[in-house]
Amino acid sequence: MNKLGQYLTEIIFEFRPSTIITIKEVELFLDKVIKTIKVKQTHRHINNLIPGFDILCGLKESCLYFGYWPEHNYVRFMVSSCKRYNKNEVEEDIKKYFKIKDTIYMNTNCNCPVKSRVGDLWC
Repeated sequence: MNKLGQYLTEIIFEFRPSTIITIKEVELFLDKVIKTIKVKQTHRHINNLIPGFDILCGLKESCLYFGYWPEHNYVRFMVSSCKRYNKNEVEEDIKKYFKIKDTIYMNTNCNCPVKSRVGDLWC
């Protein structure tokens, strides 16, 4: 098992919800994802940017970010953690919770050694 802080996995999920969503609904969804990936939340900040909003959850292991633009029917959800997690389980949470058929995810940084990422900044 790898020590925390040695690897970072960031996945961005982009999708279009089937209905208008509320901050309360998203907070319940984030609680579900936190349980799914087995991490500990340290804080949560909500920006109510009418007509949309974004929520940042600080985690002991990194963070979750949920941005919602209802005028474009668009969600951007990022899961960033140095604790390994199963992206398929998170995708299933999204599909079930928001009742959507298609989820697009993009690996931006998958199980990448932090040491090599930092080293790449100065190359």
